[in-house]
Amino acid sequence: MICTVVDAGSLSRAAAQLGVSQPALTAQLQRIERQLGGRLFERTREGVRPTDLGYFVVDSARIVLADMTHLMDGVTERVNPRRSGGPVRAAGGSGPLVPLFAARLREALHLPEVGTEVESTNRALFKLLETGQVDFAIVGSYRDLPLRVPKHLLARLLVVEPSFVALPEGHLLGELDAVPLAVLAELDWAVDPPSESGEQLALQRACAVAGYSPRIRHHAIEASTARELVRAGAVTLAHPASRQGDGVTVRPLVGSPILSHQMLVWNPESQLAGQVDVAYRCAAEAYLSLVHRSETYQRWWAEHPEAHVDLDAVL
Repeated sequence: MICTVVDAGSLSRAAAQLGVSQPALTAQLQRIERQLGGRLFERTREGVRPTDLGYFVVDSARIVLADMTHLMDGVTERVNPRRSGGPVRAAGGSGPLVPLFAARLREALHLPEVGTEVESTNRALFKLLETGQVDFAIVGSYRDLPLRVPKHLLARLLVVEPSFVALPEGHLLGELDAVPLAVLAELDWAVDPPSESGEQLALQRACAVAGYSPRIRHHAIEASTARELVRAGAVTLAHPASRQGDGVTVRPLVGSPILSHQMLVWNPESQLAGQVDVAYRCAAEAYLSLVHRSETYQRWWAEHPEAHVDLDAVL
């Protein structure tokens, strides 16, 4: 229930999603707060936002829920046997990396085709691997957030990736080579919903170190939606190879305060498990081709060789 209130941003929307009345939800929330001995939410003009205690409870609850989901997924996977044979498939998040990876895998293994699957959560990607629906997946996890790869899957680090910031084109901060996170305190943010990638929590933790809580005004999963919000004046975290122009400027953050680990994950029972070295090289080549698309990312890449040691070793 508490997680639903956070995701919805207001008690009325949360009550509608839970199928209860707002007074009933408010009463239940008050009972929980009395048991915990502190307030979980404070009211704002836009709805409600978590207090420090609220953030702690929500973060802890999400970890417990993820563990329960992993338990149930494991049960499901053991009840339903894995697929054998069939076309080769690769998976990952939205963006150009997975199609580039699939194309190189097809060429390297001389296959007629390699299909792709795109999912917005690591849980969904792991399930595709566990059930044999895909052979390889590129999975990302923010460095300061725990990623529990299921025990019967294997993972190999591809690259440590920075998050850049996307600004409205023409903004004064766009004139900087790198933007301090602290100077973004008064701007509105557009980020993934809390239930998706962990982006919101990673941003909140980094901003807390910088001395403030980010003003998260918008939730956007699709890159096209996020770009429209940036054009309208918001800021958002951006992939370092994101396209600039058309109303958007992309800059590194000073000190690279938000990093993610991009990994190749596979099922050792996959029909292609014996080709993991080939697959890793294909993923490395695909990623490097993205780096070359952005002069800004190329500069960061050259200045941070420690972020791509494993990738460099195979190329």
